[in-house]
Formats: sequence, structure tokens, C-alpha cells
Amino acid sequence: LVFDREGPENLAKAIENMAPQFAPVDILPLAGATVLRLSAPVTQVPRMSKDENTWTVDIRRRSPLPVQAISNVLGKGKEGPEVKFLVKSVSRLLSLSHPELGDRLIVAPIGEPNLGSAKIDEFPQFRALPSYQGVVLQPTAEGLVVALTPRAVVVRSRDELIVSDDTARSLPRGGESASIPPIKMLDLEADRLGSDEDYLRNLQGLQRTVVETTGIQQGLARLDLARFFFSHGRIAEATGMLNLIAQENRRLSDDPAFKLLLGASQFLSDKFDDAQKTLSSTALAGEWEANLWQAALAASGQDWGPAAIGFSETLPLIESFPSNVRNKLFLLAAEADLQVGDTGAASLLLGKILSSEPTEFETAQVDFLEGQRLLQDGQPEEAKAIWKGLKYNRHRPTSARARHALAKLGIEEGTLTQKEGIEQLEQLRFAWRGDKFEFAILSELGDRYADEQDFRKSLHSLRQAASYFPHSERADNVARRMKEIFEGMYIDDGGRRIPPLSSIALYEEFKELTPLGEKGDMMIAKLADRLVDVDLLEQAGNLLDEQVEFRLEGEEKARVGNRLSLIRLLEGDPEMSLAALDKTNVDNLSKELTQQRLHLRARALAELDKKDEALQLIASDESLDAIRLKSDILWDMRRWDDAGKMLGKLIPASPPEGRPLNEEESQGVINLAIAQTMAGDNEGLKLLRDSYKTIMSDGPQGDTFKLLTSSVDSGSVTSIADELKQVSQVQAFMKQYRDRLKSSPLSKIN
Repeated sequence: LVFDREGPENLAKAIENMAPQFAPVDILPLAGATVLRLSAPVTQVPRMSKDENTWTVDIRRRSPLPVQAISNVLGKGKEGPEVKFLVKSVSRLLSLSHPELGDRLIVAPIGEPNLGSAKIDEFPQFRALPSYQGVVLQPTAEGLVVALTPRAVVVRSRDELIVSDDTARSLPRGGESASIPPIKMLDLEADRLGSDEDYLRNLQGLQRTVVETTGIQQGLARLDLARFFFSHGRIAEATGMLNLIAQENRRLSDDPAFKLLLGASQFLSDKFDDAQKTLSSTALAGEWEANLWQAALAASGQDWGPAAIGFSETLPLIESFPSNVRNKLFLLAAEADLQVGDTGAASLLLGKILSSEPTEFETAQVDFLEGQRLLQDGQPEEAKAIWKGLKYNRHRPTSARARHALAKLGIEEGTLTQKEGIEQLEQLRFAWRGDKFEFAILSELGDRYADEQDFRKSLHSLRQAASYFPHSERADNVARRMKEIFEGMYIDDGGRRIPPLSSIALYEEFKELTPLGEKGDMMIAKLADRLVDVDLLEQAGNLLDEQVEFRLEGEEKARVGNRLSLIRLLEGDPEMSLAALDKTNVDNLSKELTQQRLHLRARALAELDKKDEALQLIASDESLDAIRLKSDILWDMRRWDDAGKMLGKLIPASPPEGRPLNEEESQGVINLAIAQTMAGDNEGLKLLRDSYKTIMSDGPQGDTFKLLTSSVDSGSVTSIADELKQVSQVQAFMKQYRDRLKSSPLSKIN
């Protein structure tokens, strides 16, 4: 690289740091100019572009010719014969010595990007050397004069320049620049070195060159051998040689053409992950030939849209490949066209394969796709006839695909029940394992099991499908489908027919599918509701415990903490109830939540025999729940007089008119009568009898009430009290919660 002005002192070091594959970078001394020599791989070619005062040099594998060729024109000037190299934007001529040969070179850097000389032009007194941009002259005789004009570099001689029509060549003549088309990175016709009849002789010659060379030349010889193998369809041999080059010659392995050849070989060896990594190299960005293999990779991952587009843009490239590679690519391209509904394009490609003397296995694959085309074109009977003929084909993948197509069509047409179709699909899982076919089978099984509401098998099938192609677009679709099914089970009540124990087991197995945010919290709440509904309290508690630990914050955490505390109380575990409240303490809660937390804490303390502390906690609370709770605790403490006072607040001051007492009111009257009896409160018991005698006598507990209140007149209150000494706790507070859970879900308690 020669620039007509001085660059920064650290330029060579900066290039080595930015692009170490070009190291070492040498700067050759030349006053007022910059001359760089890069150690680029011989297969890489620079292109220059200019943006105002900035030059960009892009070095990659491409045509070895300049984009445009400089014209040289023979003419006769005032001082005799001359050769003009027609260029503009030349500010100065530079004279330097070749760093290795010592020859004098005259260089004319130009401002027109990518205008250079395509080959050596020999003249009797000088040579015009190849360049990618600019003019490079090598004098071969004394007396040569090189000058600049506004439109040309002019070569004369102090004596007389010897030129003729034969020696003055142009590309082309007449002062115009010529555009030279780029070549392909893979020139398979040239790489074959002739016909198959010459294969052995050419192979031996290439192998001999590898043995007889060393260093970079040996790497290039190996690359020639790899190209030779690839062009003859010997993919395994090509891959082995390319891997050897990659291990021993980094510069060659960084070359885009090498990466293209390696990526194609990896794809054809079914090493799709390796091929994806290789072909995704930035060195291949925008390369037409690389797009072909990217399309093939998309097809292998069943990403049919990108595959169809990619193949449509690169089909002309496929014709040059050896038959085994060509037909494989045509089959993928035809299937991509079918998947996007272009049956006409697919038919043309299948015809190309059939006209090329395909193998038995290739013919079977063509037949299967032809059946698919017929089905899409409205000819199902013809399609079925083809597929039935392939059911027992020796090409096992095609046999399996034909059986799958028949089963799928049978379900759609109703000739197979859903259950029969699922059985056939399950059998097909083992007909051909581990590639996109099994992926398709598992995906379909997932959907069909979901239709049958066998959600466990559905999710298992889809999870297995996603594991085969974790990076493909279809794997993302499967993951989304799994989430839809999972959410439908717990949010939309799609899984109500699943037994609750199975429901929680399925949740634990697939809980990574739980969505974030409110949607996931709703799912957990609904599942907990179901578990509490069937008295699976431990499982419900564990579910909510994990939710408050890892998912919730703020008031919602406290709200669910209250539910968890209640569940632990219902389980009979007051310590865990208190722990649930402690771990969900949050500031600035609503009055309702704060009050509910106090009540639950008081109940738990009472059950831990800390009844005085519990009463102190709710001493000033006159809410209905607090009164129930106080009456429970006082009853349990046998503080009958105080318990009676609390119980008296739970029943109407006078019996309601026009209706009987409900169950809670009736039981409240009985409980108050017991407390008054145990306290020896004859006056209170008498007032209760006088108020409620009539309405209680008509209810289911009339006899009990009569027994309790008859002692007031007979003086036998003490004897009745003795009979009631073993009376159990009232537990009005917990009964109220149990009753609410019978009529509404847990998630509705707060």
C-alpha cells in the first residue's frame, strides 16, 4: 500500500493490533510518503473506498483483478513516442526500491478507488505491473522519463521510446476504463482438474505437491487438494483436509473462501452447528455463495421462509456442484418451495433431479415431495397412492415420512380416529430418530395430546421436540406452544379434569413455563385454590411459600403471605403460620390487610399457648372477626364470663322477625348458653331463654337449648355445668374461614 503523504508513526502497530492475521506489517522508508507491506493471505484481495479524506482498505477473498482496468494508449507527443496511462487525481510520482528484489519502482497513487492494472504489460524499456489501484512502473532500461498530466501518467524516453502496435497493449484502447466482473470463491469446474477419468492421476499429483512443499505453500497445496475433493463430491476427504489446514495454518483458515468451503463441507457432513458457526463469520457477510449454504441451514432447521428466499436467489450456483451435492440442495430447495406454497417452483426442481440420473434413494425422496405437491394441488388420492408405495421403501427416512403423511391425512379426513392417529405417530417416533423428522412427529404429538387433554404427554412431547433444535425458529414456536398449553391448564381452567394431585405434580415438573408478572401469579393462585378446595393444604402451602419467596414484592407479597398463614393454621401448624407472616412483612399496607395479619398472628399465638399475648394483640379491635377470635381464645381459657360477653356480641340483641335463625346464629345462641351455664350466670341465661325460647324451639337445636335453659328454674345449673366440663373449643374464627373456603376460593379471602 503506497500513499502520497506521511501517515502516523504507530500505523503499523495499529494495523497489527486491529488485524493480527496481517502481521507482520512493515513500513518502508520513503520521504513524504507512506509505504506499507502487509502479510495478507495470498487468496485475499484489497478493495479501496474513500470518504472525504479517509481511505478504507477492505481485504477479503474476491476476484484477483481490479474492479476497473486502467487503459494505456500508444501515442506520439512533441518529444516522440509515448505511452499514456489514463488516470485522474494523481498528485505526485513516488520512486522506491522493491524491498526484496531491489528493483526501482515508480508509483503513481491515484484518488479513483479500485482503478488498477489487471496484468503485466511488457514494453521494451519498462513494465506496467499489476495493481489493485494506481499505476506501478518498473523501468528495465536507462533514460526512462515518467511525467504527470491532468489526465494521465505519461512514459517517455530521453532517447526514444520503443513502442509498436504489438507492444502497446490496452485494456481497452481509447481511454475508457473497463469493468471486470468478480469471480466466484468456489470455481468447482476449475477445481475438478478435468474429467473423472483423470481423477486418480490428478489426485496423485496434488498429494505429491503437498508432500514436496512446506509452510504457506504446503497450506495452499492442501487447500487445492481440499477443493479437488469437494468438487468431486468427496466431502469427508475435503473436510479432513480443511480441518488439518485450520489446525496448522491460521492465515489460510481466516480466508473467506476457506471458511465457505469448510462451512459447506460441515453442512454436507450433517454437522449443522459447526456449519452455522463457520458460515456466520463476518468474513462471509453479504457473500452470494455463502447465502446458498445459509439457505440450506435454514431448511435443515425447518425455517422454510428464509430457506425458500435464500434458494431462490442462489439457484444458479447449485448447477455447478457434483451430482450428490447438487441433488441434495435441489431437494431442500424443492421442499422449501412446497412449505411456502410454491408448487410450481418445486415441480421444476424435482424435474431437474429426475433428469440427472438420480440414485434410488434420491428418487424416493423426489417421489415423496411429488406426493406433497399433488396434495397441495388438490389431488389427495394421487398423493396417497405415491405415499403408500413408499411405506416400505429401502430409504428409511422417506419410508417414515410417507407413513407420517398418510397418518396425518387419515386424521384430517376422518378415516383414522384421533386415538388411532396418535398410536401411529408414537410408532413413527422410533422409525427414524434424531433429526427434523422426529422433531415434526414430536411437535404434532404435542398438539394432538393437548387436543385430547393429556397435558402431561403433550408437554413431554413438545419439550423433547424443542431439545432437538434448540436454536431454530421452530424450536421457539414449540416453546411458545408449551407456554400456551401450560397457561391454558391453570389460567383458563383447561386442566380442570386433571386430578389436583396430578395438577400440582405437573406444575412442579414444568414450572419453568410459568409466565412472569401478574399472569403467572394468577396461575399460581388458581392452582392453590384448587388444592385447598380438595384439602391438599400442604401442597398449596408449599406452592404459595415458593411464590412469596421468589416472585412477589410489596402489598401483593403480604396478601399472599396472609393466605399462606391461614393454610398453615388449617394444617394445624401455628409456627409455620407465624413464619409466613414474618417473611412477608411489608410497610404501608392497607387497613384490611394489616387487620387480617393481626388476627392470623393472634390465632397462631393462641394455638402456641400464648393466649394472653394473643388477646393483648387484638384487645382494642372491635371488628367481627376480632370478636370471634377473642371468644375462641377466652372459651379455650375457660374464662366463661368473658367468653359469654364476646359471644353475646355475635348474636342479634333480639331475635329477628319474620325468619328463622340461620345456622351461625343458632349455634351462637347455644354457645352463649353454654358459656353462661359454665359461668353460673343465671340471670343472663334467663334473659337468653326468655328472648330466644320461641324461635329456638322451632329450630334443629331446640332440645339442646331447652336442656341448657331449663336448669335456671330447677336450680340444677351446677350439675349441667359438670356435664359440660369437657366441652371443646368453639373456634368461631377458624370456622368462619372454613365456611368461606367452602363457598369461594382461597384467593378471595383478601
